[in-house]
Amino acid sequence: LDGIDGIFVGPFDLSAALGRPGDFANPEHVAAITRVQRACQEAGKASFIYSPTVEDAKNRIRQGFDSVTYSMDALLLIEAVKHAVAQLGDLD
Repeated sequence: LDGIDGIFVGPFDLSAALGRPGDFANPEHVAAITRVQRACQEAGKASFIYSPTVEDAKNRIRQGFDSVTYSMDALLLIEAVKHAVAQLGDLD
């Protein structure tokens, strides 16, 4: 694997490529993610993955991924605005 430093797994893209968009619990999807992580580990390459939630990120780190990208900037901004609006609503 000369010239390859690591692999980034996009769970959404992977589920679509497997013909099951959004079906992250599908055994084929779960097995594919595990297979990629193990192959990277065995080859001495870095493994990266996207995680939409904190709990998923924790699980991926436990699974052995070298790096986890958590959420997306737009989603984090939306959550921050929701939190601010909720706090502003508590002006009593």
